[in-house]
Amino acid sequence: KRQLEGYMQLLELPLSSCGHEVEKLQRLACATLFLNSARRLPNGTYRLCRPIDEVRAPHSRFHLHPASILTGIQNEAPADFVVFLAAEGVGDRACLRHCTRVQPQWLPELAPHYFKGVDAQRAAQDV
Repeated sequence: KRQLEGYMQLLELPLSSCGHEVEKLQRLACATLFLNSARRLPNGTYRLCRPIDEVRAPHSRFHLHPASILTGIQNEAPADFVVFLAAEGVGDRACLRHCTRVQPQWLPELAPHYFKGVDAQRAAQDV
């Protein structure tokens, strides 16, 4: 929170709170982290929405980090789409850290220059 406030002050932007309107913060994360968007696959892993060279990429499927609050609710309310800040190895698994759920329709809405003409629902279908 302090880091974000510092950036706001540095850029001379007004400080305001979204209060309990979490969607505003989720949309902000989606707009800034759209390249780090991932879709949940039927087996519970996540795949990036952006194209990746799976032959050259060390990991193409990710799990949510064990410390993520989203991990604890995967059985009751799984996050179908997430954006994340970082990916890291935890044991033999590649895990997504600092995730928040997003709505798939936000991707082309908030990053039309990247997702232009892309159906977000199909952007990360498992092939």
